[in-house]
Amino acid sequence: FSPDHTLLNYLKSKKIKSIKCLIPSLRNNEVQLEKEHFLSLQNVGLQWCHWNDSNFNTEVRNQHLKIYKLYSASKCYTIIGSVNFTNPAWAIFSDKNNSSNIESAVLYCEKNNGTKLLKRSNLNIDKLIFISGKVDLENPVSVNPFNRNAPDIDFTIDWKNRELCIKANIKNQNCNFFELFSSQKIKNGKSKISIDAFDCKKLAKNSLIQVESVENSKIVVYSYYANQDYIDTKPLGFNLDAYTILRYWQFFDDEFSKESITRSIAEKITDESGVIDISKVETKLLLNEMATHFNGLIKMEKYLFPSKNLTQTEQREQFKNIQYYLLTENIDTLSFYLNDIASQFKEDKIQKSFYWMILKIVDQMMYAKAEKCSAKRLVDEKLWKRFSRDIKSKRNQFAIITEDLANKIPELKQKEKWIVEQIVAEYE
Repeated sequence: FSPDHTLLNYLKSKKIKSIKCLIPSLRNNEVQLEKEHFLSLQNVGLQWCHWNDSNFNTEVRNQHLKIYKLYSASKCYTIIGSVNFTNPAWAIFSDKNNSSNIESAVLYCEKNNGTKLLKRSNLNIDKLIFISGKVDLENPVSVNPFNRNAPDIDFTIDWKNRELCIKANIKNQNCNFFELFSSQKIKNGKSKISIDAFDCKKLAKNSLIQVESVENSKIVVYSYYANQDYIDTKPLGFNLDAYTILRYWQFFDDEFSKESITRSIAEKITDESGVIDISKVETKLLLNEMATHFNGLIKMEKYLFPSKNLTQTEQREQFKNIQYYLLTENIDTLSFYLNDIASQFKEDKIQKSFYWMILKIVDQMMYAKAEKCSAKRLVDEKLWKRFSRDIKSKRNQFAIITEDLANKIPELKQKEKWIVEQIVAEYE
Protein backbone atom coordinates (compact mmCIF):
# COMPACT_ATOMS: atom_id res chain seq x y z
CA PHE A 1 0.00 0.00 0.00
CA SER A 2 1.13 3.54 -0.74
CA PRO A 3 1.46 5.70 2.38
CA ASP A 4 -0.78 8.40 0.89
CA HIS A 5 -4.31 8.24 -0.52
CA THR A 6 -3.62 9.14 -4.15
CA LEU A 7 -5.02 5.91 -5.61
CA LEU A 8 -8.10 5.95 -3.41
CA ASN A 9 -8.76 9.60 -4.23
CA TYR A 10 -8.45 8.81 -7.94
CA LEU A 11 -11.03 6.02 -7.68
CA LYS A 12 -13.37 8.27 -5.71
CA SER A 13 -12.98 11.00 -8.34
CA LYS A 14 -14.40 8.53 -10.87
CA LYS A 15 -17.57 8.21 -8.75
CA ILE A 16 -16.69 4.72 -7.53
CA LYS A 17 -19.29 4.03 -4.86
CA SER A 18 -17.68 1.17 -2.98
CA ILE A 19 -13.97 0.34 -2.56
CA LYS A 20 -13.34 -2.92 -0.69
CA CYS A 21 -10.06 -4.54 0.27
CA LEU A 22 -9.17 -7.85 1.90
CA ILE A 23 -7.43 -7.29 5.23
CA PRO A 24 -3.70 -8.06 4.68
CA SER A 25 -3.20 -10.81 7.23
CA LEU A 26 -1.73 -14.29 7.49
CA ARG A 27 -3.86 -15.09 10.53
CA ASN A 28 -7.30 -13.91 11.54
CA ASN A 29 -6.17 -11.17 13.91
CA GLU A 30 -2.73 -10.23 12.56
CA VAL A 31 -2.68 -7.26 10.18
CA GLN A 32 0.49 -6.62 8.19
CA LEU A 33 0.16 -2.85 8.28
CA GLU A 34 0.92 -0.17 10.81
CA LYS A 35 -2.17 0.73 12.81
CA GLU A 36 -2.07 4.41 11.77
CA HIS A 37 -1.89 3.50 8.09
CA PHE A 38 -4.68 0.93 8.42
CA LEU A 39 -6.99 3.45 10.08
CA SER A 40 -6.10 6.29 7.70
CA LEU A 41 -7.12 4.18 4.70
CA GLN A 42 -10.35 3.28 6.45
CA ASN A 43 -11.05 6.92 7.26
CA VAL A 44 -10.89 7.98 3.60
CA GLY A 45 -13.42 5.38 2.54
CA LEU A 46 -11.67 2.03 2.13
CA GLN A 47 -13.85 -0.81 3.42
CA TRP A 48 -11.81 -3.55 5.08
CA CYS A 49 -13.17 -7.01 4.33
CA HIS A 50 -12.84 -10.75 4.84
CA TRP A 51 -13.61 -13.38 2.21
CA ASN A 52 -17.32 -13.72 1.47
CA ASP A 53 -16.82 -17.51 1.57
CA SER A 54 -16.00 -18.13 5.23
CA ASN A 55 -13.99 -21.27 4.35
CA PHE A 56 -11.38 -19.10 2.61
CA ASN A 57 -10.75 -17.12 5.79
CA THR A 58 -9.14 -20.16 7.45
CA GLU A 59 -6.76 -20.89 4.56
CA VAL A 60 -3.15 -19.76 4.28
CA ARG A 61 -2.73 -16.79 1.94
CA ASN A 62 0.00 -15.84 -0.51
CA GLN A 63 0.50 -12.12 0.12
CA HIS A 64 2.47 -11.62 -3.10
CA LEU A 65 -0.47 -12.39 -5.37
CA LYS A 66 -2.95 -9.57 -5.88
CA ILE A 67 -6.46 -9.74 -7.35
CA TYR A 68 -8.33 -6.60 -8.42
CA LYS A 69 -11.96 -6.80 -9.51
CA LEU A 70 -13.58 -3.77 -11.16
CA TYR A 71 -17.36 -3.95 -11.55
CA SER A 72 -19.55 -2.07 -14.00
CA ALA A 73 -23.29 -2.57 -14.50
CA SER A 74 -22.73 -5.44 -16.95
CA LYS A 75 -19.02 -6.32 -16.87
CA CYS A 76 -16.47 -7.52 -14.35
CA TYR A 77 -12.78 -6.86 -15.08
CA THR A 78 -10.37 -9.03 -13.10
CA ILE A 79 -6.65 -8.21 -12.86
CA ILE A 80 -4.39 -10.92 -11.41
CA GLY A 81 -0.68 -10.43 -10.78
CA SER A 82 1.99 -9.31 -8.34
CA VAL A 83 0.85 -5.68 -8.58
CA ASN A 84 0.84 -3.79 -5.30
CA PHE A 85 -1.66 -1.05 -4.44
CA THR A 86 1.03 1.64 -4.72
CA ASN A 87 1.56 4.74 -6.82
CA PRO A 88 4.61 3.40 -8.72
CA ALA A 89 2.75 0.19 -9.57
CA TRP A 90 -0.19 2.01 -11.16
CA ALA A 91 1.35 5.25 -12.45
CA ILE A 92 1.94 5.78 -16.18
CA PHE A 93 5.39 4.73 -17.37
CA SER A 94 7.57 7.46 -18.87
CA ASP A 95 10.74 7.10 -20.96
CA LYS A 96 12.25 10.12 -19.21
CA ASN A 97 12.61 10.54 -15.45
CA ASN A 98 10.43 7.53 -14.88
CA SER A 99 9.15 6.97 -11.35
CA SER A 100 6.91 4.02 -12.17
CA ASN A 101 7.41 0.29 -12.05
CA ILE A 102 6.91 -2.13 -14.92
CA GLU A 103 4.40 -4.68 -13.67
CA SER A 104 2.99 -7.85 -15.21
CA ALA A 105 -0.55 -9.08 -14.76
CA VAL A 106 -3.36 -10.90 -16.54
CA LEU A 107 -6.64 -9.14 -17.36
CA TYR A 108 -9.92 -11.06 -17.65
CA CYS A 109 -13.21 -9.61 -18.85
CA GLU A 110 -16.47 -11.39 -18.06
CA LYS A 111 -20.12 -10.73 -17.35
CA ASN A 112 -21.03 -9.27 -13.99
CA ASN A 113 -23.09 -12.10 -12.49
CA GLY A 114 -23.41 -10.44 -9.11
CA THR A 115 -20.93 -12.74 -7.35
CA LYS A 116 -18.80 -10.91 -4.81
CA LEU A 117 -15.53 -12.21 -3.34
CA LEU A 118 -15.41 -9.91 -0.31
CA LYS A 119 -17.69 -9.14 2.62
CA ARG A 120 -17.30 -6.04 4.77
CA SER A 121 -15.94 -6.84 8.23
CA ASN A 122 -17.31 -5.69 11.56
CA LEU A 123 -13.92 -4.77 12.98
CA ASN A 124 -12.94 -4.66 16.61
CA ILE A 125 -9.71 -2.68 16.41
CA ASP A 126 -8.73 -3.61 19.96
CA LYS A 127 -8.55 -7.30 19.02
CA LEU A 128 -6.32 -6.78 15.98
CA ILE A 129 -2.55 -7.17 16.17
CA PHE A 130 -0.75 -4.74 13.84
CA ILE A 131 2.61 -5.89 12.49
CA SER A 132 4.86 -3.22 10.98
CA GLY A 133 6.13 -4.34 7.60
CA LYS A 134 9.44 -3.62 5.91
CA VAL A 135 10.03 -0.37 4.03
CA ASP A 136 8.56 -0.97 0.58
CA LEU A 137 10.99 -0.39 -2.28
CA GLU A 138 8.08 0.71 -4.44
CA ASN A 139 7.42 3.56 -2.05
CA PRO A 140 9.27 6.67 -3.29
CA VAL A 141 8.32 8.61 -0.15
CA SER A 142 9.87 6.98 2.90
CA VAL A 143 12.31 7.53 5.74
CA ASN A 144 15.03 6.08 3.49
CA PRO A 145 14.14 7.45 0.02
CA PHE A 146 14.51 4.86 -2.70
CA ASN A 147 17.21 5.83 -5.20
CA ARG A 148 16.01 5.09 -8.71
CA ASN A 149 19.30 6.07 -10.38
CA ALA A 150 20.47 2.48 -10.48
CA PRO A 151 23.51 1.45 -12.57
CA ASP A 152 22.53 0.97 -16.21
CA ILE A 153 22.72 -2.83 -16.44
CA ASP A 154 20.56 -5.25 -18.43
CA PHE A 155 20.57 -8.95 -17.51
CA THR A 156 19.29 -11.85 -19.61
CA ILE A 157 19.20 -15.40 -18.25
CA ASP A 158 19.61 -17.99 -21.01
CA TRP A 159 18.12 -21.05 -19.32
CA LYS A 160 18.88 -23.46 -22.15
CA ASN A 161 22.60 -22.70 -22.28
CA ARG A 162 22.84 -21.84 -18.56
CA GLU A 163 24.39 -18.42 -19.23
CA LEU A 164 23.85 -14.91 -17.91
CA CYS A 165 24.19 -12.28 -20.64
CA ILE A 166 25.11 -8.80 -19.41
CA LYS A 167 24.89 -5.38 -21.06
CA ALA A 168 26.40 -2.80 -18.73
CA ASN A 169 26.93 0.91 -19.21
CA ILE A 170 28.92 1.44 -16.00
CA LYS A 171 32.18 2.96 -17.23
CA ASN A 172 32.78 5.03 -14.11
CA GLN A 173 31.01 2.79 -11.60
CA ASN A 174 32.27 -0.09 -9.50
CA CYS A 175 29.60 -2.82 -9.38
CA ASN A 176 29.64 -6.37 -8.04
CA PHE A 177 27.09 -9.15 -7.87
CA PHE A 178 25.49 -9.45 -4.44
CA GLU A 179 25.22 -13.03 -3.08
CA LEU A 180 25.45 -14.47 -6.61
CA PHE A 181 28.28 -15.47 -8.97
CA SER A 182 30.82 -15.41 -6.12
CA SER A 183 30.26 -11.63 -5.80
CA GLN A 184 32.46 -11.08 -8.87
CA LYS A 185 32.88 -7.66 -10.46
CA ILE A 186 30.60 -6.71 -13.35
CA LYS A 187 32.47 -5.62 -16.47
CA ASN A 188 31.51 -2.58 -18.50
CA GLY A 189 30.06 -3.48 -21.91
CA LYS A 190 28.75 -6.86 -23.06
CA SER A 191 29.77 -10.07 -21.32
CA LYS A 192 28.57 -13.59 -20.50
CA ILE A 193 28.86 -15.67 -17.35
CA SER A 194 28.24 -19.41 -17.06
CA ILE A 195 25.60 -20.24 -14.46
CA ASP A 196 26.84 -23.02 -12.20
CA ALA A 197 24.59 -25.44 -10.29
CA PHE A 198 24.55 -23.31 -7.13
CA ASP A 199 23.53 -20.07 -8.86
CA CYS A 200 21.13 -21.93 -11.16
CA LYS A 201 19.27 -23.30 -8.15
CA LYS A 202 19.04 -19.84 -6.55
CA LEU A 203 17.90 -18.13 -9.75
CA ALA A 204 15.32 -20.85 -10.42
CA LYS A 205 13.67 -20.04 -7.09
CA ASN A 206 14.07 -16.26 -7.40
CA SER A 207 15.22 -14.68 -10.67
CA LEU A 208 15.89 -11.30 -9.07
CA ILE A 209 19.56 -10.30 -9.52
CA GLN A 210 21.10 -7.99 -6.94
CA VAL A 211 24.04 -5.68 -7.62
CA GLU A 212 26.23 -4.01 -5.02
CA SER A 213 27.66 -0.55 -5.64
CA VAL A 214 29.59 1.94 -3.50
CA GLU A 215 28.11 5.44 -3.55
CA ASN A 216 29.29 8.30 -1.33
CA SER A 217 31.26 5.82 0.78
CA LYS A 218 28.10 3.76 1.36
CA ILE A 219 27.27 0.29 0.04
CA VAL A 220 24.02 0.32 -1.94
CA VAL A 221 22.29 -2.82 -3.22
CA TYR A 222 20.08 -2.62 -6.32
CA SER A 223 17.67 -5.30 -7.50
CA TYR A 224 17.12 -6.13 -11.18
CA TYR A 225 14.47 -8.17 -12.94
CA ALA A 226 16.30 -10.26 -15.54
CA ASN A 227 15.04 -11.00 -19.03
CA GLN A 228 14.65 -14.76 -19.45
CA ASP A 229 15.27 -16.66 -22.69
CA TYR A 230 14.11 -20.26 -23.16
CA ILE A 231 11.93 -19.95 -20.08
CA ASP A 232 10.43 -23.35 -20.91
CA THR A 233 13.73 -24.97 -19.91
CA LYS A 234 14.00 -23.16 -16.58
CA PRO A 235 14.40 -25.58 -13.66
CA LEU A 236 11.45 -25.56 -11.30
CA GLY A 237 13.56 -25.04 -8.19
CA PHE A 238 12.67 -28.41 -6.71
CA ASN A 239 12.80 -32.08 -7.71
CA LEU A 240 10.17 -34.79 -7.86
CA ASP A 241 10.93 -38.48 -7.88
CA ALA A 242 10.59 -40.33 -11.18
CA TYR A 243 7.77 -42.48 -9.84
CA THR A 244 5.59 -39.40 -9.26
CA ILE A 245 6.28 -38.18 -12.80
CA LEU A 246 5.28 -41.59 -14.15
CA ARG A 247 1.90 -41.11 -12.44
CA TYR A 248 1.27 -38.12 -14.70
CA TRP A 249 1.86 -40.24 -17.78
CA GLN A 250 -1.08 -42.45 -16.88
CA PHE A 251 -3.44 -39.53 -17.56
CA PHE A 252 -2.34 -37.78 -20.76
CA ASP A 253 -5.88 -36.85 -21.83
CA ASP A 254 -7.34 -36.55 -18.35
CA GLU A 255 -6.74 -32.99 -17.14
CA PHE A 256 -8.83 -33.53 -14.01
CA SER A 257 -6.68 -36.43 -12.80
CA LYS A 258 -3.45 -34.58 -13.64
CA GLU A 259 -4.66 -31.54 -11.71
CA SER A 260 -5.54 -33.75 -8.74
CA ILE A 261 -1.99 -35.12 -8.70
CA THR A 262 -0.60 -31.58 -8.88
CA ARG A 263 -2.72 -30.44 -5.94
CA SER A 264 -1.67 -33.48 -3.94
CA ILE A 265 2.02 -32.77 -4.62
CA ALA A 266 1.66 -29.06 -3.81
CA GLU A 267 0.01 -29.83 -0.48
CA LYS A 268 2.78 -32.23 0.46
CA ILE A 269 5.81 -30.16 -0.51
CA THR A 270 4.91 -26.60 0.51
CA ASP A 271 5.02 -24.99 3.92
CA GLU A 272 2.32 -22.79 5.44
CA SER A 273 3.32 -19.73 3.41
CA GLY A 274 3.21 -21.66 0.13
CA VAL A 275 7.00 -21.89 -0.22
CA ILE A 276 8.46 -25.19 -1.43
CA ASP A 277 10.04 -27.15 1.42
CA ILE A 278 12.64 -29.46 -0.10
CA SER A 279 12.63 -31.65 3.02
CA LYS A 280 9.02 -32.59 2.27
CA VAL A 281 9.62 -33.72 -1.31
CA GLU A 282 9.04 -37.45 -1.44
CA THR A 283 11.64 -39.81 -2.82
CA LYS A 284 11.07 -43.43 -3.68
CA LEU A 285 13.48 -46.19 -4.55
CA LEU A 286 12.67 -47.83 -7.87
CA LEU A 287 15.04 -50.79 -7.94
CA ASN A 288 12.16 -53.27 -8.09
CA GLU A 289 9.87 -51.18 -10.27
CA MET A 290 11.45 -51.39 -13.73
CA ALA A 291 8.14 -52.49 -15.22
CA THR A 292 6.53 -49.27 -13.99
CA HIS A 293 9.16 -47.25 -15.83
CA PHE A 294 8.88 -49.19 -19.06
CA ASN A 295 5.07 -49.06 -19.02
CA GLY A 296 5.20 -45.31 -18.43
CA LEU A 297 7.61 -44.82 -21.33
CA ILE A 298 5.39 -46.95 -23.58
CA LYS A 299 2.40 -44.75 -22.69
CA MET A 300 4.45 -41.64 -23.47
CA GLU A 301 5.59 -43.04 -26.83
CA LYS A 302 2.06 -44.04 -27.88
CA TYR A 303 0.67 -40.66 -26.84
CA LEU A 304 3.27 -38.65 -28.76
CA PHE A 305 3.47 -40.92 -31.80
CA PRO A 306 0.07 -42.57 -32.39
CA SER A 307 -0.07 -45.25 -35.07
CA LYS A 308 -3.10 -43.74 -36.86
CA ASN A 309 -2.83 -41.26 -39.72
CA LEU A 310 -3.11 -37.70 -38.41
CA THR A 311 -4.89 -34.72 -39.92
CA GLN A 312 -2.91 -31.50 -40.36
CA THR A 313 -4.54 -30.08 -37.24
CA GLU A 314 -3.59 -33.20 -35.30
CA GLN A 315 -0.03 -33.02 -36.65
CA ARG A 316 0.36 -29.45 -35.40
CA GLU A 317 -0.96 -30.51 -32.00
CA GLN A 318 1.42 -33.47 -32.02
CA PHE A 319 4.35 -31.13 -32.69
CA LYS A 320 3.37 -28.94 -29.71
CA ASN A 321 3.16 -32.01 -27.47
CA ILE A 322 6.57 -33.28 -28.64
CA GLN A 323 8.09 -29.85 -27.96
CA TYR A 324 6.58 -29.78 -24.50
CA TYR A 325 7.36 -33.30 -23.31
CA LEU A 326 10.81 -33.64 -24.90
CA LEU A 327 12.29 -30.15 -24.62
CA THR A 328 10.80 -28.32 -21.64
CA GLU A 329 11.23 -28.52 -17.87
CA ASN A 330 7.98 -29.23 -16.07
CA ILE A 331 6.78 -31.72 -13.51
CA ASP A 332 5.36 -34.11 -16.12
CA THR A 333 8.02 -33.91 -18.87
CA LEU A 334 10.77 -36.29 -19.93
CA SER A 335 13.49 -33.81 -18.97
CA PHE A 336 12.25 -33.69 -15.39
CA TYR A 337 11.93 -37.48 -15.30
CA LEU A 338 15.46 -38.00 -16.63
CA ASN A 339 16.87 -35.52 -14.11
CA ASP A 340 15.67 -37.73 -11.27
CA ILE A 341 16.87 -40.92 -13.00
CA ALA A 342 20.33 -39.33 -13.35
CA SER A 343 20.28 -38.33 -9.67
CA GLN A 344 19.34 -41.85 -8.64
CA PHE A 345 22.19 -43.25 -10.71
CA LYS A 346 24.70 -40.86 -9.13
CA GLU A 347 23.47 -41.94 -5.69
CA ASP A 348 23.84 -45.65 -6.64
CA LYS A 349 20.10 -46.25 -6.32
CA ILE A 350 19.80 -47.80 -9.79
CA GLN A 351 22.15 -50.02 -11.76
CA LYS A 352 24.21 -48.96 -14.79
CA SER A 353 22.32 -51.36 -17.06
CA PHE A 354 18.93 -49.97 -15.99
CA TYR A 355 20.05 -46.38 -16.58
CA TRP A 356 21.55 -47.33 -19.95
CA MET A 357 18.33 -49.09 -21.01
CA ILE A 358 16.10 -46.14 -20.08
CA LEU A 359 18.29 -43.70 -22.03
CA LYS A 360 18.31 -45.98 -25.07
CA ILE A 361 14.52 -46.35 -25.01
CA VAL A 362 14.03 -42.60 -24.63
CA ASP A 363 16.53 -41.87 -27.40
CA GLN A 364 15.29 -44.43 -29.93
CA MET A 365 11.56 -44.24 -29.28
CA MET A 366 11.12 -40.55 -28.51
CA TYR A 367 13.89 -38.32 -29.81
CA ALA A 368 14.75 -40.33 -32.94
CA LYS A 369 11.08 -40.32 -33.91
CA ALA A 370 10.80 -36.61 -33.13
CA GLU A 371 13.48 -35.90 -35.75
CA LYS A 372 11.18 -37.45 -38.36
CA CYS A 373 7.99 -35.76 -37.16
CA SER A 374 5.55 -35.30 -40.04
CA ALA A 375 4.68 -31.78 -38.87
CA LYS A 376 7.94 -30.46 -40.38
CA ARG A 377 6.16 -29.17 -43.49
CA LEU A 378 3.47 -27.45 -41.41
CA VAL A 379 5.54 -25.37 -38.99
CA ASP A 380 7.66 -22.27 -39.44
CA GLU A 381 11.09 -23.05 -40.92
CA LYS A 382 13.00 -21.20 -38.19
CA LEU A 383 10.98 -22.96 -35.50
CA TRP A 384 11.71 -26.35 -37.06
CA LYS A 385 15.45 -25.62 -37.31
CA ARG A 386 15.58 -24.66 -33.65
CA PHE A 387 13.51 -27.72 -32.71
CA SER A 388 15.71 -30.02 -34.78
CA ARG A 389 18.88 -28.52 -33.30
CA ASP A 390 17.59 -29.00 -29.75
CA ILE A 391 16.55 -32.61 -30.42
CA LYS A 392 19.99 -33.40 -31.88
CA SER A 393 21.65 -31.79 -28.86
CA LYS A 394 19.65 -34.03 -26.53
CA ARG A 395 20.52 -37.12 -28.55
CA ASN A 396 24.21 -36.21 -28.45
CA GLN A 397 24.00 -35.95 -24.66
CA PHE A 398 22.37 -39.38 -24.48
CA ALA A 399 25.05 -40.84 -26.77
CA ILE A 400 27.89 -39.57 -24.57
CA ILE A 401 26.31 -40.98 -21.40
CA THR A 402 25.33 -44.36 -22.87
CA GLU A 403 28.76 -44.79 -24.50
CA ASP A 404 30.42 -44.24 -21.13
CA LEU A 405 28.01 -46.66 -19.44
CA ALA A 406 28.47 -49.32 -22.11
CA ASN A 407 32.23 -49.26 -21.56
CA LYS A 408 31.65 -50.01 -17.87
CA ILE A 409 29.14 -52.86 -18.33
CA PRO A 410 30.78 -56.23 -19.14
CA GLU A 411 29.99 -57.63 -22.62
CA LEU A 412 27.43 -54.91 -23.39
CA LYS A 413 29.46 -53.44 -26.26
CA GLN A 414 29.20 -56.72 -28.18
CA LYS A 415 25.42 -56.92 -27.68
CA GLU A 416 24.56 -53.21 -27.89
CA LYS A 417 23.50 -53.16 -31.54
CA TRP A 418 21.26 -56.21 -31.11
CA ILE A 419 19.62 -54.76 -27.96
CA VAL A 420 18.84 -51.47 -29.70
CA GLU A 421 17.32 -53.37 -32.64
CA GLN A 422 15.13 -55.30 -30.22
CA ILE A 423 14.01 -52.10 -28.50
CA VAL A 424 12.94 -50.59 -31.81
CA ALA A 425 11.25 -53.80 -32.95
CA GLU A 426 9.42 -54.24 -29.63
CA TYR A 427 8.01 -50.72 -29.60
CA GLU A 428 7.09 -50.65 -33.27
